[in-house]
Amino acid sequence: MPAPDLSSITTDLLGKPRIYGSTIDIGAYEYQDTYRVVVPNANGIIYVNSSITSGNKDGSSRSNAFIRLCDALKFSEAMNAVTPETVKQIWVAEGTYYSIHKSAEIDGNGKFTTDRDNVFSMVKEVKVYGGFIGTESDVDERDWKNNPSILSGGLLKNDDETDPTTLEDNTYHVVLFANDAGNALIDGFTITGGYANGSGSRPIKVNDIDIFNGRGGGLYVKYSSPILSNLTVIENKANFGGGIFINFASPNTINITVTKNIAYNSGGGAYNLYSTPAITNLIITENTALGGLPGGTPTGGGGGLVNLNSDAIITNMLIANNTAANGGGLFNYNSSPKLTNITIADNSANLGGGMYNGGESHPVGKNSIIWGNGNNGVYAEAGCANNCYYSLVEEKTETDSNGNISGDVDPLFIGSGNYRLSAASPVANKGNNEYYEAGQNPDISAITTDLDGNPRIRYGIVDLGHTSLITPVTRQTYNNYTLMGNHMTLTKLILFPAIIREVLLMSR
Repeated sequence: MPAPDLSSITTDLLGKPRIYGSTIDIGAYEYQDTYRVVVPNANGIIYVNSSITSGNKDGSSRSNAFIRLCDALKFSEAMNAVTPETVKQIWVAEGTYYSIHKSAEIDGNGKFTTDRDNVFSMVKEVKVYGGFIGTESDVDERDWKNNPSILSGGLLKNDDETDPTTLEDNTYHVVLFANDAGNALIDGFTITGGYANGSGSRPIKVNDIDIFNGRGGGLYVKYSSPILSNLTVIENKANFGGGIFINFASPNTINITVTKNIAYNSGGGAYNLYSTPAITNLIITENTALGGLPGGTPTGGGGGLVNLNSDAIITNMLIANNTAANGGGLFNYNSSPKLTNITIADNSANLGGGMYNGGESHPVGKNSIIWGNGNNGVYAEAGCANNCYYSLVEEKTETDSNGNISGDVDPLFIGSGNYRLSAASPVANKGNNEYYEAGQNPDISAITTDLDGNPRIRYGIVDLGHTSLITPVTRQTYNNYTLMGNHMTLTKLILFPAIIREVLLMSR
């Protein structure tokens, strides 16, 4: 009798991969935690590529790359526990990756965890880079946006945002940093498909830290201060912090886009709780906090970002087109974030379309724009105050000595969802350069570019908002004058329109 054709059977009795490692196991169950030898190269780098079909999969080279990032993380952690810092970096090729490893085997109630507890658990001191195509010799050679490495919580690969039932199998969190991560880093990834809709009654202990399954659908950081850079966090859901949840942590966050995430309570895009993150270049758009709205919990807020007992330091941020019952763009409670060169525009809420301040909140805004967020664009409970300097806040029309522009003045964005300044903007060159000098509080003197990566200070004086004005490439001639450096001579002057008003100042 011929042997049966079993080629279509790819999982064991528990639904785990039938072949894990190089050889199939005997029996109904495939042992999933076999320790593999990890062989980093001379620089401490191991490689991951989901599309590779050959090689010995020890991570030693691109041709011997791991197939699964979760394996590379797990075995790197085991190796580094024996010989610290043996694995220093993990380079991940473009492709989509899913985790088959749980954050823990037993939950806080003594019950076995499920596949929904699978997660990419980051490793102390290990830097994980995505976006490689296989020809790079340095991380700076990557084009991570056009060659995306995607970390997904959609285990069945059937996610349909219009059909919530397709998310019921998704992992609670996609990426997790739990406890001391040292100088760990995650850079160059798209994080999607997390679904942290748990009740929170069964915390899981990870690295001696309680992790709750109702927080941080995309990225969950707790008691950890890693570097988070060059990330797109998109289409995740949670009760709190749909995209990102940061708790008792101080991560350094650079170049992050948080978009189209949902919180059933608060913090559609991101949620900071008892944390002090340093954030540079952040885009938060089209996120929703359903708390207080149909489909959500009775109360909640912060469509874009929540700061609860958290004094974040944020520079170069755009918050736009987010929705919540309270604090459509930004919700602060007992928090006093320091906000420099931010734009909060076209968000919506019943109270505080742009910003809601409650408890004892005293945010400080500098060189910033809050505009087009409806009535009650900035709402403050009794005892709260917005301290604005060299900024434009719609509805704030009274004059003061802080260099602010009247809230009746339209900042003249380019428009159609583009919140960069147009050439005719009245808020170009209206900021205060001193905020970027060393010794200021906060000291952001190391930040020399805007959210687009262009010089933060152009034409001598910093602009308001998240980006600097880039003058359109249209030339105009002004008789008998030309600008050379900071001097004027009697020849014809060819100038960009936006700097004509600066000519006399610069020539003094």
